[in-house]
Amino acid sequence: MTIYSYSVCIIAWLILSLIIGFSGKKKKIGFGKSLLISLICSPLVGWIVVSFSKNKMLNSNKPGSTFTVNDQQVHPMSQVYDLLDAPHQIQLYKNLLDSGAITQQEYDQKKREFLDL
Repeated sequence: MTIYSYSVCIIAWLILSLIIGFSGKKKKIGFGKSLLISLICSPLVGWIVVSFSKNKMLNSNKPGSTFTVNDQQVHPMSQVYDLLDAPHQIQLYKNLLDSGAITQQEYDQKKREFLDL
């Protein structure tokens, strides 16, 4: 093989590794690890690893964002709210009422739910 053939193979290897790296960006493995695996092992091995890698969770910083657990949409903070007991949850809703985020009627409804009245 000539130096030209080696150059073409190396450039193709790098381009394919970059493509695998960018496809790994959407996965839990991430860009860096998928690129490194593709460069060291081969783009084919990198593609296999990225294919079997789990998807990233949705960005929970966005208001109202959810993620899927056992085919059910779950709000990221729902587990945190479940850990709080009723007085803490009532205080949370009182703070929302005081800030004007919810109405008095909504606050009273939630308070009744938490106190089981």
